[in-house]
Amino acid sequence: DHRSVAFTIELDGINICHLGDLTAPLTTHQIDELSPVDVLLIPTGGGCTLDMDKVFQTMQDMDPKLVIPMHHSTPGVDVPLQGLDVFLNRTGLSDAQPQPRLIVTASNLPADMKVVVLAPQGRAV
Repeated sequence: DHRSVAFTIELDGINICHLGDLTAPLTTHQIDELSPVDVLLIPTGGGCTLDMDKVFQTMQDMDPKLVIPMHHSTPGVDVPLQGLDVFLNRTGLSDAQPQPRLIVTASNLPADMKVVVLAPQGRAV
């Protein structure tokens, strides 16, 4: 039995959902419990987490304003995960430039879902 932990944080009117190492698609009940979601952090590297079809289904089901891909292959981390390019190619954003930070306010949330790539920070431990 694989269990996953998801976190939701509400801060200044922004609802953030971090899906952790999600191993299976969310149920309708789980989506209802986590919703509404403005910012979704979702694992996109495969391996022990969702495959790419399930990543996109989860994004569609949760309907966030911002999607931040995470838990993908990054330099210096020796974990067998797919690279970010697999996710970005599927979204049509193969030229997305990683941002060092993201400032989100209720007034600057996009009307339609947008993917934001954050640059890796810190070091692997």
